[in-house]
Amino acid sequence: MTERSPAAARQLASRARRRIKGGTPEPHATDLARRRRVVDAFLAATRGGDFEGLVALLHPDVVLRADPAVVPTPEPVVVRGARPVAEGAMAAMSRARFTDPPCSTVRPAW
Repeated sequence: MTERSPAAARQLASRARRRIKGGTPEPHATDLARRRRVVDAFLAATRGGDFEGLVALLHPDVVLRADPAVVPTPEPVVVRGARPVAEGAMAAMSRARFTDPPCSTVRPAW
């Protein structure tokens, strides 16, 4: 059903039980404040048209995978590198301007 081996399924179930019981949070979920700062800096650079600031914020080897529901193409859209990803973000600058409350119901994901 999950297309996982029995051992991997047991590990997933074990992690889920720990999270429900309030066990150790996943490592990627431990620094929400840092994540918020990064998202805020990304949006500020994008909204302000600060291309070089955005490039500096991104990892040089960043990989962007576009959601097929947003970008319906025959092949998956994959963009690699800080400059190409920043160029795409700048192209979407008008949408970034409307992601800040109270302008709309769209909220950033951290």
